Amino acid sequence: MPEIQAEHPSEIQAFWRWYLATVRQGMGGPDHAAGRAFIPLSAVQDYLGASQRVEGLLAALCAKHVDAQYVREHYLRTLAILILIRQGPMINHFVRYSSLTDKRLPFRTRPEDFPHSADPEFFDKFHVQQWQFCVTDLEYKMDLHLHQEEILPIIEKKEIGRGGNATVFKIVVASEYNKLVPHRLKTPERPRHLRDTFVLKTYRGPDAKEQHQAEHDAFINLRYNGKPSPFIIAYYGSFVDDNTYNIILEFADRGNLDEFMSAMPPPTTEENMIELWDRLSKITHGLAVIHGTPDALLGWHQDIKPTNILVMSGSGTSDYDVYFKLADLSLCHFTEDKETDLDARGTRAYGAPETTRFYKGMEPFPVQVGQSVDVWSVGCVLSEAAVWSRFGWSRLREYRRQRQEEIKQRLNREGENWFHDEYKVLETVHDIHDNIAWKPRPVDQVIVNSLKIVRDTMLLSQNQRTASARHVYTQLSRVIDTTRSTFMDSRITYPPKDIETEDVSDSGERPMTPPSVPPGYTSKSSKPSRPHANPGIRTSLVSPLASLNTTRSNIPNLSNHIPSRRHHTQATNRNYRDQLADASFGPFQFDLDSLQNLPDPPSPASSYQSSDVNIENRFPLNANAAYRESGQPSSRRFRNTVDPVSMTRSRSNRDVLTHSHHHRNRSTRGSFNGPLAILQGLEAPMPTPSPPSSHNGTILSPRVDIRSSTESQAQQQQEPPPQLLLSDALLWKERKKKGHNAPLHGRENLASLNVRDHVGGS
Repeated sequence: MPEIQAEHPSEIQAFWRWYLATVRQGMGGPDHAAGRAFIPLSAVQDYLGASQRVEGLLAALCAKHVDAQYVREHYLRTLAILILIRQGPMINHFVRYSSLTDKRLPFRTRPEDFPHSADPEFFDKFHVQQWQFCVTDLEYKMDLHLHQEEILPIIEKKEIGRGGNATVFKIVVASEYNKLVPHRLKTPERPRHLRDTFVLKTYRGPDAKEQHQAEHDAFINLRYNGKPSPFIIAYYGSFVDDNTYNIILEFADRGNLDEFMSAMPPPTTEENMIELWDRLSKITHGLAVIHGTPDALLGWHQDIKPTNILVMSGSGTSDYDVYFKLADLSLCHFTEDKETDLDARGTRAYGAPETTRFYKGMEPFPVQVGQSVDVWSVGCVLSEAAVWSRFGWSRLREYRRQRQEEIKQRLNREGENWFHDEYKVLETVHDIHDNIAWKPRPVDQVIVNSLKIVRDTMLLSQNQRTASARHVYTQLSRVIDTTRSTFMDSRITYPPKDIETEDVSDSGERPMTPPSVPPGYTSKSSKPSRPHANPGIRTSLVSPLASLNTTRSNIPNLSNHIPSRRHHTQATNRNYRDQLADASFGPFQFDLDSLQNLPDPPSPASSYQSSDVNIENRFPLNANAAYRESGQPSSRRFRNTVDPVSMTRSRSNRDVLTHSHHHRNRSTRGSFNGPLAILQGLEAPMPTPSPPSSHNGTILSPRVDIRSSTESQAQQQQEPPPQLLLSDALLWKERKKKGHNAPLHGRENLASLNVRDHVGGS
């Protein structure tokens, strides 16, 4: 490590201060287990690339005649090495030879053009210091033989497990040298803070080379659509160093499945439970990739167990947003055309009955096994996952203990927690599955459905276990998708109805038809209206003034209860927002996507006490107000067409028109499209009612009985003529004086005006 000395020029002292502040610790030496200092190339370029910094250093080294720009382009690392070994003036010699440029580094042997110095150890010092500026990049699918001098950009290394001849480390790679994950293999669910974190698996011992080569070949052979399977732990490269054999793998930050279940309580919501089982079932997809296809290599995993299923965090915030991946392919073996292969003697607890040697004398004998042994192992893992999902970690530990006791009682074997008794599934396994399926909670439905697949296709005897991993994956996916669909349908809820109803079907009252107002009709009335009832429904009405003054914030937001899809639903013109799910009204359709923009509901007319007010307002109605149910077109057609205003007609032909203010410029389907009058405390005689509108709007009239055209005409003939307004009479009189023979609306009442002194007849 350089020491800053006061007699050195200020430029040299500044360089050493920068070095001490920038140096990082990598891995090197024997087995690359010791710390080695290194300087990232980008840091050298940033520091020495600054304006006039190289010029100052060259001046301090008595090399002013050397072109500073040429040094920046070809000799930055060389200049830094020479300063560290206190041979800075030698830069005058290096710049003369292209064989000594930075791109030639590192020098493993002394180059022919390397300069001689009074220091006999000049090259040895240069050779040692050069490695910290020549760090090895870690690249995808690397397969290197490294020397002790080489430095790996591993800035953190921590042991996280041991097994057999392998030791597993968690490592962090310097971002600048991390080229292990190509862009096409990056997954969006991987957390950003783990992009430079990996696993280093190191093999030592007499069988280290064979085990390393077997796992390396297994990863190389596994491809899904030309890429590594997303449900098998990813392989990024390997290197050999002295007597160790190393593989760089994907890091799983949540440990293995066994650690995950011991640390986490089971999910309590259906959404989390379904998502968890959906992702857990994907390990069968990874197994199907290992098993291959008849036209490719056929593989066996033979070591599937909870500790070999790794758990990775997703990009979400939920503790159950995780992904599961198969790991530890050291026992994988492949064949080209054989459906059976020699047993690799993997897991015992989760192994199939045909892989178990029940007598010690049978251990040396080879056994041929099919790929279904892996299907059995996955079934055992899912069985334990189901117990944890339903009862928690303590019950899972008891489940394992109960299997050991049954095997001890039936086979007199100590310490074994198999799932079988040489031939068939243990009674303990059947009992726990039945216990899960007995009176399941709604959150347990996906567990029960998945256990049916485990029982019917996976945990079977060797002759009955014929389903492939691909078939099991398809079945589990279908079952989970069906469970999810059922759960999503159950979440479709509607707001409760707040209207109190009373059956008055036997009241004998005549059904009322909502009236329509002809264009241009105006009226004046001072008599209060009489309330009427609709046959079969009597609604508890509220004050119209209270309805008109109700703020929009009090109206329930239906978007939180109704999914974004179209449904057939009905409503009345009274409190229609609270009756969207009621099927007792007419066959109208709502576009529920536009429920946020509904206009305020009209106030019921029958509960209003009117006063004497003159009204001269025109109500343009829907021009195509047709009988949708009967198919009879409307007998009236109007010039202006907007949505109808629902009104309730009284028996005295005096109805009250009330509705709340509506915002202008509404474009949502089913809302009013023009300015409408706000009639508060008004009363007017109504003409003959018209049939309900067929407009697909949001303000709807109750379903009514349609009368025949004969009855409608007879009723119109019996109706008294509309009253003659004073303003119309005065206007007609002025026009008549000017010679215009204009008809007078309601001239039947003209005689009543002749007796008044301020209106002359004629």
